[in-house]
Amino acid sequence: MRNRTLLPIAELSQLFHAFLLNFSMMHCLASIYC
Repeated sequence: MRNRTLLPIAELSQLFHAFLLNFSMMHCLASIYC
């Protein structure tokens, strides 16, 4: 039961981490070009 509820949270956090990384990378590129 516990693993079933924790799994989506871990997946969500991983997705959020990847999104944050992409966003920061995009921001860095934008600051370099602008």
